[in-house]
Amino acid sequence: MIAVTAENKEKISKVNKCFSNSPWVLYFKIDDNGKIIINKREPTRDWRKGDKFAKRLLEHNINTVITGELGPGAFKKLDKEGVKIFKGNNLTAIKAVKKHQKGLLKRIISPREPGPRRK
Repeated sequence: MIAVTAENKEKISKVNKCFSNSPWVLYFKIDDNGKIIINKREPTRDWRKGDKFAKRLLEHNINTVITGELGPGAFKKLDKEGVKIFKGNNLTAIKAVKKHQKGLLKRIISPREPGPRRK
């Protein structure tokens, strides 16, 4: 299952630039024929802390996250569980999943530096 941080609940929503500030998470799966299916949409009102956000995603048995950037707490929690994290800035959620399916997204291999969020 693929979790995409999104600005709203539509599959044409932009990927949110900051993991823990994302207002929505969209869960996608790819069937045996390669068809992309939106499995679930979930608002993230009370998940604001990055490691809490990551823990919540892990409850959905995800193996991939597509987001903007994420901090050290969330990164460590997801990485420890073997979740692959990819950058999806400036893409819609569905386009990001399609690019991921083709192996065209850049993998995030380290968290952003602690401190004020980048713009």
